[in-house]
Amino acid sequence: MNLIESLQIEAPRMTSDTTCIAKMNLGEFHKQPQGYLNGGATLAFAEIISGMMSNELIGPDKFGVGQSVTANHLRPVRCEGGLNGSWYHTCKREDIPCMAL
Repeated sequence: MNLIESLQIEAPRMTSDTTCIAKMNLGEFHKQPQGYLNGGATLAFAEIISGMMSNELIGPDKFGVGQSVTANHLRPVRCEGGLNGSWYHTCKREDIPCMAL
């Protein structure tokens, strides 16, 4: 089993040339002891969809790798349902995933 399967991330899909959406189905695996979504799971989700979509855009002759991940946890979120992520391609060299709860 790999991290994508462990985190229960559905295959991202492109919705335009520069945008994709993805979903992580949440369960007990993603919870902190208090019942809130673990921030590490959120960050891993962002990293995974960024990498997958970057490689989708750059083509088969290149391979994208991460250079930096920064996150701000604005509020606690109960670990229920799913986490939806939208990814926006912003320039030639960098990509910014934007998470929507």
